[in-house]
Amino acid sequence: MMRLFTAAFAVMLALCVSGAAEEINLEGRYPGHLQDVWSDGKGTLWWTQTHHILKTDMSGKILAEAEVEGHNAGCEVFGGVLYVAVCPDLRGPQEGAFLQVNEYDAASLKLLRKHSLRDVRDRAGSLCRLPDGTFLVGCLRPDDILKSQVRFHRLDRDFKLISSHIVGDLPMVRFGIEVIKRRGNDVFLFMYEGPTVCLDAKTLKEKARYRSVGGAMGMVFDAKCVWKGVSVRDGKTKMFSSKLERLDAADFASAVYDGEFENVALGKKYTLNVKPSYPLCNDPGDAVQLTDGKRHRRGSGQLWTRKGTVGWQVGGIGERIVTVDLGSVTPICGFGWESAAGMANVGWPEFIFIYVSDDGRNWYFVGDLYERSKKETGIPREKGYEVFLASSKKMPARGRYVAFLARSSNYMFVDEVEVYRGGEESCPKNRSGAAAYPDPLSHLKAYLDARVFVRDAAAVARGALRLPEAERGRLLSGVGRLNALVLRGLGFSAPFFWEADRWASASPTDLPESAEAAASPVAVTMMRGETRSAAVNLSNPGTDPLRLEVGAEGFPKGANVELREVVCTMTKSGERVGSLLSGDGSRSLPLVVPPGETRQIWVSFSKPSCAAGRYEGRLVAGNAGKKLVLDLAPVDFPARPRLHVGGWDYTDNIHFYKNPASVDARIERMREMFVDTPWGGRPIMPSGARFDSEGRIVNAKDLDFGTWKRWIARWGETARQYCVFMGCEDSFHGEKMGTERFNRMVGGYMRAWYDGIRADLAGRRIIVLLVDEPSGPKMDEKITIWAKAVKAGAPEFVIFEDPDYRDITKATPALFEVSDIICPGATSVTAYKCEDFYRKLARSGKELWLYSCCGPSRTYDPIVYYRAQAWLAWKLGAKATQFWAFGCGGGIGDSFRPMEQTSVEYSPFFVSPAGAFRAKQSEAIMESVEDYEYLAMLAGRIAELKKRGRDVAELERFLAEAPERALPKEEWLAHNEFNFFKGRQRFDWLGGNHDHRTMDAVRIEILKKLVETRR
Repeated sequence: MMRLFTAAFAVMLALCVSGAAEEINLEGRYPGHLQDVWSDGKGTLWWTQTHHILKTDMSGKILAEAEVEGHNAGCEVFGGVLYVAVCPDLRGPQEGAFLQVNEYDAASLKLLRKHSLRDVRDRAGSLCRLPDGTFLVGCLRPDDILKSQVRFHRLDRDFKLISSHIVGDLPMVRFGIEVIKRRGNDVFLFMYEGPTVCLDAKTLKEKARYRSVGGAMGMVFDAKCVWKGVSVRDGKTKMFSSKLERLDAADFASAVYDGEFENVALGKKYTLNVKPSYPLCNDPGDAVQLTDGKRHRRGSGQLWTRKGTVGWQVGGIGERIVTVDLGSVTPICGFGWESAAGMANVGWPEFIFIYVSDDGRNWYFVGDLYERSKKETGIPREKGYEVFLASSKKMPARGRYVAFLARSSNYMFVDEVEVYRGGEESCPKNRSGAAAYPDPLSHLKAYLDARVFVRDAAAVARGALRLPEAERGRLLSGVGRLNALVLRGLGFSAPFFWEADRWASASPTDLPESAEAAASPVAVTMMRGETRSAAVNLSNPGTDPLRLEVGAEGFPKGANVELREVVCTMTKSGERVGSLLSGDGSRSLPLVVPPGETRQIWVSFSKPSCAAGRYEGRLVAGNAGKKLVLDLAPVDFPARPRLHVGGWDYTDNIHFYKNPASVDARIERMREMFVDTPWGGRPIMPSGARFDSEGRIVNAKDLDFGTWKRWIARWGETARQYCVFMGCEDSFHGEKMGTERFNRMVGGYMRAWYDGIRADLAGRRIIVLLVDEPSGPKMDEKITIWAKAVKAGAPEFVIFEDPDYRDITKATPALFEVSDIICPGATSVTAYKCEDFYRKLARSGKELWLYSCCGPSRTYDPIVYYRAQAWLAWKLGAKATQFWAFGCGGGIGDSFRPMEQTSVEYSPFFVSPAGAFRAKQSEAIMESVEDYEYLAMLAGRIAELKKRGRDVAELERFLAEAPERALPKEEWLAHNEFNFFKGRQRFDWLGGNHDHRTMDAVRIEILKKLVETRR
């Protein structure tokens, strides 16, 4: 609610100097952004960056500087001491957090002492000193309070906890309190997002609440001016420059006091569609109490027992509408509805729909306030009485009349309704295309009708699963007939092609986003010798099924056009995914499209060999056609790309995935994906070894290499290196590890192993994984002991390890010393913020790989989970990407019987006893290898041009920035904590809204650079 600002702050504003904004720029750039700034009012400033503290004059010139541990937050200077709130470990788990305040000499910035409150499990975000010498420390929002709340603590002069305080009823605060500043008897809490809250410095009670200044990285209340801290990141160097911006008095007052959080419904008239009926709160004041600004005093009994509340005995399920007249058409940013529930059979609303109107005759639906509030400010507790303000400041609208339509059962009570003023620039000025309703109830009826239809359709679908397949297909085709009405309503009267997002899951009810999607040609830009694809949908708006042949015309034979149908299948969780690529890849594809449905055609140009140039052809099916364009660059893709790919296929054990007959088919699928690094298990290791009492192997020439021979024969020339998971234990052939006899036994055995396969390797590497995913010192110790024994006997073996540390700096240094290849999980690299660590490791000469092992694969976005890994590999300097697990069939060896699977399905392609089949996920891995080669080819071109004396600075900048531009910006790349079981949320294919276009756009830019620099 809007309140008048305090007199003390008004005095301060009056002292501000008007005129154009000025800046104080901090000298230098730093790896972390600005946290806070403090001025002594005499010409000296103290700045806290994330990992630095600095002292400057008023021009920003550095007088003293210190790099510090931890993560700095707010600061203040008093009595020659600089006090800094600190987060010791911002990346660690919340339960490991605690408050800390450091003292530094204000002149020299020398550390004096640290004060740690380990019993206060919050992370410090800000700090200020009160007139009585105590301190307030504001916190980043912890997990144990609502998203609509923030917390701060009061500490005595010895930094002992005095009290803790919560400020609630806020719009969603993203991170908590960013800055705390005191001016006289006022304390201002500046949030990362949300209003600025003013407290009384003596009582710490809230005095006022104002609009946020937005992104205040420090606020300085100078005697003559107000300054706001700002940090700007250089995207190339990832360094921050910081400054103070002076705010004009009028601008600052407007920014804080006259903004989006003014409740324009305050004191306005309203009407009710149903007369209030609950006796304990019913009174004549019901006609004005919802907008009088008087809130029920908490702790004074249940809200429905107070006369200031409006309430109804609903009786079953019913709607109540409150219509507020704002007096004139007003820009709006959000709404609020304060009510209570949780006991006495009083429940929360099912929804609170919001409508606006300029004239009271044409109403427009804005959204569900209750649903938006859940996302922005949290939800009320499930059990127990609570008063809760459902609010959102992110529902832009415009109108004179606002209708709140709430639906509940049994009872409904409301204390206040609020409408928050929005900015003119952010609120819609017209409603072209929006549906208008004569009243809110008309919209509600349409909404309920649609919901009933959806529920009925779902019920029919569930019932249809009990029918024989033929009967089921006839019944479910009725859904397509309804979709045909939708297609015809959109203006499509005949079957038509339209370009699809090839990396999205295909669905029979897909609709084009626009008419342009149906009219524009489909283009594929690529090199000769690689494989790239496009997806084209064919929709049938008619009432009869289409049975036709889809063909590709107008391309030369060397274009190698292949057509496959994208088929929808079910997952174990009952979701429908369109990923399977069906067909033999010929130029002619038989297709059946039921009425009202859509089928997707996967169009591939598979290693075209024709001359470079532009080829225009058509995709045809009956009377429908679609222009296809192939832009073939005069650049040749190498026969064997340099990125290594593997997927723990274990094709050495034909029974591992339950369908031995399809092992060769699985290998063929993997060859298409450029897999050159097959994995085997213990069966590959030669058997039959015997040792004497001293630990010497006595039958080195008699070992059985049969499994090895059969395995490498299956892979032939495809394999460029072989990997074996040894799964080392605490002993070897009964000898405990670490003894001299153990070392001789392991060394002798490994020597005999290598000598027995040397001829088969023909220059290829043999790589061994000793212990899978080490995550602690004992596992590191085991690896170290085994690795030394292996290398002592046969140094030709390459040691591979895949550490699984949350904090990689906690790994034993010996782990990296004895390992030739380090292969961290791609998700953990990004989630645990250790990219720099692995990049430096790669630059030091250690070979780096990446792997992923999340599932179920069929629900993972092909771009975000699969294709992006190669771009991340290039960014870090990795030489290979690996995925668990190629050929897996959910524990039964069959991707087509998901409901019978006994474990998670990880394979990016489909498997069954009948064979192995392409999928969008496996195509993404194949294209990722090609993407990596693009980057490598450009790097090679740059090196070649540099040798010729050419200026390549622009090309080098482009190459350095390309992976960052191409990589998805989804949560999994920015999240500071990673939970394996939450991986689905990060890579979700069906519910996600991921960018599928940028990666190809960057790839094509690289190709153009290669073409331009040929000479």
